[in-house]
Amino acid sequence: MAETYNPNQGPSHPVLPVDFNHDDVMIYIEEGVSNVLARGEDGSWNRVDADEVHSNQSEEAEEEAEEEAEEEAEEENKTADGTDNNGWERLWEYATEQHIKAKDSLVETLDSTRKAIDNVQVHIKNLDRSLIFFHLEDRFVKLKPSDVLQFFWNNCADTPCAVCKNQFVENGSPTIRTVSIEPAFEHLTHVHFRVYNRHAQCLQRENVKYLTVSHAWHEEIAIANGSGTSTPIASIRVVETLCKIIFATVETLSPVIGRVEVWHDYFSVPQWSQAIKENLLLLIPTIYAASWACLVHLDEFPFSSVQSLLSNKDNDEEVSKILRSFYRSRWFKRMWVVLEYISCEKAHLLTSDFQIFYADWERDKGTFHELWSFMKTKEHLLRFSEGLNGVSSRFKVQIYRRRRPASLTYAEAFSIIAGKQCSIHRDRFLAICGFLDIGSHMDLALKIPKEADLACLFVAWKCLEAGDYTPLLLVPGFSSFEEAEVVGYTWLVGHEKMIALPGNELGSQTSAPHYPVIIRNNAIRPCLEHTGAIEQMRNFGFYGMDVIEQLLNIVDCILAWHGCKATGFLMAIKRVFHFTSELNIGGANFEEDVAPLLESLESSTGQSQDDRLRQASKLAKILGLSHDNASRHNHAWIAGNTLCLVRCPGYNALSTFRLYLFRGRSPETQVQIYRIPGLGFENSYPNGVGVLLSGKRIVGRMFYGTPSCSCKPMDLMGFVEIE
Repeated sequence: MAETYNPNQGPSHPVLPVDFNHDDVMIYIEEGVSNVLARGEDGSWNRVDADEVHSNQSEEAEEEAEEEAEEEAEEENKTADGTDNNGWERLWEYATEQHIKAKDSLVETLDSTRKAIDNVQVHIKNLDRSLIFFHLEDRFVKLKPSDVLQFFWNNCADTPCAVCKNQFVENGSPTIRTVSIEPAFEHLTHVHFRVYNRHAQCLQRENVKYLTVSHAWHEEIAIANGSGTSTPIASIRVVETLCKIIFATVETLSPVIGRVEVWHDYFSVPQWSQAIKENLLLLIPTIYAASWACLVHLDEFPFSSVQSLLSNKDNDEEVSKILRSFYRSRWFKRMWVVLEYISCEKAHLLTSDFQIFYADWERDKGTFHELWSFMKTKEHLLRFSEGLNGVSSRFKVQIYRRRRPASLTYAEAFSIIAGKQCSIHRDRFLAICGFLDIGSHMDLALKIPKEADLACLFVAWKCLEAGDYTPLLLVPGFSSFEEAEVVGYTWLVGHEKMIALPGNELGSQTSAPHYPVIIRNNAIRPCLEHTGAIEQMRNFGFYGMDVIEQLLNIVDCILAWHGCKATGFLMAIKRVFHFTSELNIGGANFEEDVAPLLESLESSTGQSQDDRLRQASKLAKILGLSHDNASRHNHAWIAGNTLCLVRCPGYNALSTFRLYLFRGRSPETQVQIYRIPGLGFENSYPNGVGVLLSGKRIVGRMFYGTPSCSCKPMDLMGFVEIE
């Protein structure tokens, strides 16, 4: 501790206590300015200019650092934290910090910012010969670039919270770590950064303006993470990324938000401290939502492409080239970036050459969001044979980002990340927790199982407990994507493989179930309505088939089962196609128009296929299923490929339903259909959703299954156990 100042020998202002190991130096604040006192040979105290102290000391420290650099490069890795306890360096750190706080700005002048930028640019080219200096809350650290990765990933950058000064405790709120550039001065010849550690609540309370970065990992860094061993090339890549990103943010955004701090998982997440890492992964939505903006780093999309797009936006040939380059970026293939992008308030583009595409007029949503929205309008220029067949799912993410629903279902979260690349399968369920409000991050971090299959069951069960039926409605994988059934939980999907199946895109929930309690006595026993038992089935190849051909095949089936009465036909056809408005059954000319067509199609003797297709085309026009508006039925495949003749349990009436029987789940007994009363989705009918059971096993689902007879629903209600 510094010696207490004697009022008889100088200013009457109280001296600030300074925790560094030097008895001949002290600091005090006078009119918002930091002052440094040094003890002379005669024991008296003399005022010293703070800049001079820093300048002289920095020159000496860095000259010494340069002399030591070659020796250190030959030594084995020393202590991971690389702590330097030099009192003068810590003196300057403290004095500068107080001086900055008094002026309420870390970057004092544009000149010092420019020096910092120039300093970083120089040393990016010479990283193998440089030292990296990190200023922390309670110490000062200098590291070789090859040691930086393990310094951050082993959590050696931990300090008390920069706001509340409390320590970070195990199983508590984890460290939100940001990094900024340290003000540069003429005498500095190495790269200097400042590291801030804060609790999430402290970060938000202080309204810290920081930036998050959403990116795809470099291969060498991913390998180092997986192996638990740092390599020089991986560590230098981390340093290079840190330098270039902070340089870009200071250059572009410091005039807008002042001091620039960056959160980036290369240096903000201790990757090798598993408990802290998982806690932070569960906090991803909070971290990105609270940031001033997110920078989406497309590391294969240069700034020249942005410039070309802006100048050639009406040139389809040029736009198509840029579109391909845009969607080939690795960012679109990764899983975690989806959660990051959806969570943030605004997203700006960071290009592969580390330039930020920023414009004042796009502050609300961000340039990346606007750029992606523009790309959406040009999707017709892409040919799916070019290896970009994942573009449709990528657009889906953009749609979710635009809509920003208050809450998602398990199926929505599942379909957003299914098919995305993720190194550790269990992490998918941590990500789903991020999409869904199923508990605090600290509670989830303690309870979510370590095994992927159990983690999947844990999250799905949490959703069922909350009244979300969608874990029971997911289509399982088949063929090479088939998963082993979990004993007692045969309905579970995604525990081994999570693939992007169109059948799992249920859309948002549009109507709530009448009976939301699903779990009773630790078993799945919802209250369901018995719709009936399947007596006959006929499979159809709906996928890729012309809408008129579809209709003709379906009409033939319905006529064979129910005859050609117009009213009965219309009741059946409504459970086959997703009509957006009520058909005018019983209208003035409806039966008059439909009946002759049905009679003609039923007695097809002497008619060619072309004649029958013309009849079906007329019928399609009446039903609103013509080519012109067939796009409304693009999601009809979600209801399945099978027409079933179902017998009602009440009056034994026979009705036609379109059902989805899951491949790989062959029924062992007669299939029973149960409606989930009230439940509806964007791509279903309200009160038309249900499950197909063989015994207690789910073997399929129903999406267009509105009531088909005059049975009273309450007479058919009961608790149904599902395993």
